[in-house]
Amino acid sequence: MRPKKVILCLDSDEDDLGILAFLLETSGYRAVKSSCVSEAVNVLMRTPVELMIVSATIQIDDAITAVRILKGICPHTPLILLCHRGDLGDKFHLADMAISRSCSSAELLERIKIMSGRKRGPRKGLHRYPMPPAIDAVSPVVDRAKA
Repeated sequence: MRPKKVILCLDSDEDDLGILAFLLETSGYRAVKSSCVSEAVNVLMRTPVELMIVSATIQIDDAITAVRILKGICPHTPLILLCHRGDLGDKFHLADMAISRSCSSAELLERIKIMSGRKRGPRKGLHRYPMPPAIDAVSPVVDRAKA
């Protein structure tokens, strides 16, 4: 049996946090709940997570700040921002995906499945960019004093 994927859930509303955690746990994920950013940072320091979900229930600016802090700690971990439709507007955020809170649970689980399956960050043995040419040890050195 494969280990469950760990998902960090950050929400200031305890009821919504419990519903989200229940949805994830009944779908085969392990949900780690946190109700404030400092608690989420402590969880990230102790536990490796495959996905982070930040819910913006009170103020969108606090959620964007939380996203910025969490992505600063784990930049290669995918992050989903749950917000009300129209709250984001043209605000800049670092979340990999922003989803409306009015979406169905089936749609949310499908997006979570897609994002948790996506491999991000550097991979062993894979060079995305061509390697720079090796510097030849016998290349002529120009003496700037003579030139």
